[in-house]
Formats: sequence, C-alpha cells, structure tokens
Amino acid sequence: MENRYVFVVCGDDEHIHTLNYSIRFLKHFSKLSIIVVTDTSRNQINIAHEEVVDIKTPTHFNHHQASIYLKTGLHRFLDMAHQYCYLDTDIIAINAAVDSIFDYFKAPITFSTDHCKMSDFSESAVRFILPEKFEKRRQHFERKLKKYQAKYYREEARLQVEQEKIESLQKEWEVYYAENQKSNQLGKRLPNEKYLQRKLSLARFILKKHLKANGKSTIFSSLLKYVVYYDKEGRAWRTNKKNEIIFHHHLSFKDYFLSAGYLWNSQTKQWNDAQGNSLVNNMPYHQTLAKETGFVWNEEAFKWTDPQLDHYLKSKPQELRRLIKEKFKVEVEKNNWQHWNGGVFLFNKTSTSFLENWHQWTMEIFKDEKWYTRDQGTLIATAWKFNLGAHPTLPIEYNFIADYFHPTMHYKGKFTFDVNEKRKNIQPHFLHVYHHFGDQDWLLWQDIEGLLDLPFSYSHLTMKTS
Repeated sequence: MENRYVFVVCGDDEHIHTLNYSIRFLKHFSKLSIIVVTDTSRNQINIAHEEVVDIKTPTHFNHHQASIYLKTGLHRFLDMAHQYCYLDTDIIAINAAVDSIFDYFKAPITFSTDHCKMSDFSESAVRFILPEKFEKRRQHFERKLKKYQAKYYREEARLQVEQEKIESLQKEWEVYYAENQKSNQLGKRLPNEKYLQRKLSLARFILKKHLKANGKSTIFSSLLKYVVYYDKEGRAWRTNKKNEIIFHHHLSFKDYFLSAGYLWNSQTKQWNDAQGNSLVNNMPYHQTLAKETGFVWNEEAFKWTDPQLDHYLKSKPQELRRLIKEKFKVEVEKNNWQHWNGGVFLFNKTSTSFLENWHQWTMEIFKDEKWYTRDQGTLIATAWKFNLGAHPTLPIEYNFIADYFHPTMHYKGKFTFDVNEKRKNIQPHFLHVYHHFGDQDWLLWQDIEGLLDLPFSYSHLTMKTS
C-alpha cells in the first residue's frame, strides 16, 4: 500500500494560487506522490501540478459546495488500494519529517484536533438568530481588536530586529572570549589596572604643574602621549610613542552586552534592554481590550467570547448538538467535545463507510437553511455515529494552526511556538496558516518565504490557456 498526499481545490482563484504555492513546499520536503482532485471546468487558474484527477461536480453547486463535495467524496474518486493524507490548500510543509504523519493512522480514519471545542464551534456551524445588540457589540469589539493587533505586530517586528542584533553579538562575544583566552594562554604578565590608573594620575599632575609654572609648551603637552593613557574606544591602556597596548581590559559577559545596550536577566531567562525592559513581546493588549469591550479571552477554546452573548446562548439549547440529534438521530455525549479539524486527515479503504456517511450527511445540510455550508458539523455527527468520541488524533505538530489573531500564541522564530503556559516550544512539521496567508509583514510568513526563497504574490496568477 503506497502512501500518497491529496489536495482538493475547485473554482476559486485564491485557493488555486494558494495550492500552487503550498505544493512547492510539499514537493521539496517529500518524495511521495501528490494528487490534486478538482473540477477543471470551474477553474480560471492553472494548477501547477501533473497528477490531477478531474471530476465533474453538480452544476447547481457553488464553488465552495463543489470543493466540499470533492473533499468528502474522495473515496469515490481515488484508488482506495492506497493510504492517503488529505491536506487543505493552506497547509505548508516546513521540514523533512512530514512523511512520518502516515505512522499515526488508526482505523477507520485519523484527524487532527481543532483549536476550539464543539460548544464554541456551534455558532460557526449552524445559524443563530440573535438580537441586534449583540451584532453591535461584535462590531465594536472587532474595530478595537484590529487597532490593538496592529500595534502588537509592529512591536513584534521591532523586537525581532533586536533579537537579531543579540544573536550577532553572541557570535562576536565568542570570538572576543576566545581571543581573551588565547592572550591568557600566551602567559603575558599584564600590569595591574589600578596601578596604571595611579601612574597616569601622577604623571598628569606633574605635567600640569610644570605647564602652569612654565606656560604652554608643545613639548611638555606632547609628553602626555608618552605616558600611559586609557583608550576608551579600544578599551585598552596604551603607552610610548609606538602606541603599544600594555594592558587590555577584558569585559565580562554581562559588561560586554551591556556596553551594546543589552542585559541578560538570569531569573526570567530573557534579554532586556539596558533599562531592564523585556525584549519579549508581552504586550497584554488582550487585557486592555477585554476592559474596553467586555469581551473575554477563552484560553481553553483559543477565542474571544462575549459573556453577554454566552449568557444569552446558555438560556438556549446547544444548537449544534441539538440539530445533530434532530437531523441525524445521533447523540453527542460530550457537550464540550474536542472536535476534529478537517484540514488534515489520514484515510484508506477502511475509511470508506465513514467517508460515505460524512459525504451523504454533508450533501443533506446544503439544502437545510439552519446549517452553514461547512463540513465540520457533519464530521462531528459522523464521528459520534461511529462511536469515535475517544478516537486517537494526530499530534499537534502535523496540523499546527498558526492563527494570526491568536492573542497568546507567541512565535519565537525558527518555526517554534508557545501557545500557552502548558504548550511551549512546539516545532511543527505542517503549518496550517489559518489567517493572513501571504502576509509579508508577518514574521512567521517572512520565515516561510525564506525556507525556499520563494516570495508569495497574487499578482503571479497563471491564467488557463485554452
């Protein structure tokens, strides 16, 4: 059984261009086969890949519905003698460990987890008719959020420059320290610095006294250069007309960096500026935002919530859970279940029954005005129909959702992330660039482009040729 990757794209120029970019990274880090399933009659942009499966989708579907039709129906269009890894078009491979994802398959199918739980996802899956006041609160919140995020990312960019300076200084320190050690190994007897300072003060006192008594003299003034003096720029004591160094003042690690404006805090294990300010972006804009808007950051669900709206919704039935039971006669036993993310999943011939059920139920909600055009609500229903509520999921490294709007996610550089106090130093293999795909002002995106020296631009769209 051969391992293969599969993408689905259909109609929308933006998604095809995103696919063309993402597939370059997967080809670079993996030698496995890659298949793209599409309906070419809908596409205006060429797919920059050879292995394409062309499927005619129902003409009454819009492009979004057609894409979901292909995604949930992959078992109908592929050779199921093989094992597949489905990837959304905004999933980017960033290292050679990506192929190890196939080691995590558990029949009948294996998904990754989403960044929120089912109760929080409910409003994104099914329609709520809410009072107007909640919409006004949301609009006010989003205006404030945009303002604070812009400030946050400007600060992040500034601190990234500071971090690069520190890394450069660390390399300089290693050279400086090695030269210091080499000087000591040569066995030079270096004069005592306090002795030199006293000698310099005495010499200057005698010369100045002589000059006061005898008037200005070029000869005696120049004698100052023949007596020891301290070269501040070179941090060395020098003497005689040859300007020879007779004592080099070696700085400690702390003083070396402090002279460049940086201070290491051994307690917090962080670099500060010379005034003691942290060089980690700890701007608590979400605290200020919460105070100004009344919204609250839900760390467990990784999203902002409106307590007033939550209170209103708690007085109502849990809509998604209720509608799943109403429409599909399936009981989701855990109201706050950690549901799956459809961006990455593994499947093979043992997945056929699951996929067919998911496909059929998703086609049904296209005709139901209570449901949004998405596949995750029906994925939840199918998972619980097949008693997979406790089924193993993929490690976070294989579908790390890099959410541009995540207030507590900190990108540390070199593709390393902290999400919260419990989830630190995560180093993904696949990045799910959830928002701001192609945003060159985002430090993460700058590093993505730097991996293959491959800039992203929608101006590079390739139109189909007839």
